Amino acid sequence: MSETNEREERDRQERHKLERERRVSDLEVAEAKLRSWSLAKRGDSIIEFVELLIYAGVSVVLVIGALALLGDSAKTFLETLDQGVLRAATQMLSVLLLVFVFVELLGAVRTTIRERRLVAEPFLLVGIIAAIKEIVLVAGTQRSDEVTPQLFRDAMVEVGVLSLVVLVLAIATLLLRSKAPADRGRPPVLDDRSADRVLARDTEQA
Repeated sequence: MSETNEREERDRQERHKLERERRVSDLEVAEAKLRSWSLAKRGDSIIEFVELLIYAGVSVVLVIGALALLGDSAKTFLETLDQGVLRAATQMLSVLLLVFVFVELLGAVRTTIRERRLVAEPFLLVGIIAAIKEIVLVAGTQRSDEVTPQLFRDAMVEVGVLSLVVLVLAIATLLLRSKAPADRGRPPVLDDRSADRVLARDTEQA
């Protein structure tokens, strides 16, 4: 009888030992995962900060470039005014369209920072503005007394190709805008930081 009790006691101690070892192993695994997650979060925060710095630098460069082009457009208009109002206005319009390109790129950077994803529509608008700029240059810089039949045909082909590019980009923009209302009905996708804040708030309320 005593031997049976001793055997049962040893079995019980062995089970307790195995259970403790399993718990210790699970705890070590959990701690390793926690350390790995912490390092990943720290690395993600550093990359996000560097990304924001780069976007801020790009924004500053775009603002400075837009302001410089805006001043250059007025200067160009005054300098070419003696060549005719039409030519001066065409040159100024060309530079102003380039300013719009800078502004749209600045808006693209702002949208990317706000939504934390690359949005295609601003870049499509940049393509449309750039194509229109080239159409204005081709159509506005040719004088009637300087145009030969060959130059006229080349200019018309270039204007036709650019017009087709504008049409394709405009259709793509409309398709993106028609898709946008369907996306607005979807729940917002939270990043890790926002999800942590929501989880902490729900825990406090509970």
